[in-house]
Amino acid sequence: MSALIIIGWYGLAFGLMIFGTLFTAWKSSRKYYKALILPTLSPPPYVFSIVWSILYTLIGTAGWLFQEHNNDDWDRALTWLVVFLVVSSFFSFFFFFVKENFISFMVMVASLGLAITADYYLFIGYLVSGYLFLPTVIWVAFATYLQLGILINNRQGSYTTDQVMVFEEEKPPCRLRAPPYNPPRNVNNDYPILNTGDMHSSGRGEMEFTL
Repeated sequence: MSALIIIGWYGLAFGLMIFGTLFTAWKSSRKYYKALILPTLSPPPYVFSIVWSILYTLIGTAGWLFQEHNNDDWDRALTWLVVFLVVSSFFSFFFFFVKENFISFMVMVASLGLAITADYYLFIGYLVSGYLFLPTVIWVAFATYLQLGILINNRQGSYTTDQVMVFEEEKPPCRLRAPPYNPPRNVNNDYPILNTGDMHSSGRGEMEFTL
């Protein structure tokens, strides 16, 4: 039974992590993130994958140890923990795929509330699980701050940052072309009107003129 619990918790944690990373693999997602104005203390992109891999390992361990410590009984702490995992996994969908910074921020706020609640009950049920999940609470709080900074720094009027980025990439180069010169025409005859002030004699009995 213990083996099934371990497989179940690690499978749930890393399965939802893979679900979230699917939306970060798109080329357009990487371009979108590079176009954002990031807040202070924003880490390099590769840090997120490293940190979340560690955190999901700790989350799976916390759930496994908690359930084993409580004789395989399902506790409300585990319910809060599963709800947190499901809700937080949708952040990448709204942020990288839908590209909605406000909804992404709300997902982070909800995830932070769920994480705090889950850790509270984990500490009550089994102290070790509470401490194992505590780094996740701290990181989610930090990620919520980052998302709030992104939301504030990347307001582009009625356009999203992604649309502005696409406009800048796809707009054609500006070329100025002078309009062709069409000299005025005589109303009754189809030939240019001559400027008589420019007419002069060549000295050979011929009149020369310039248009």
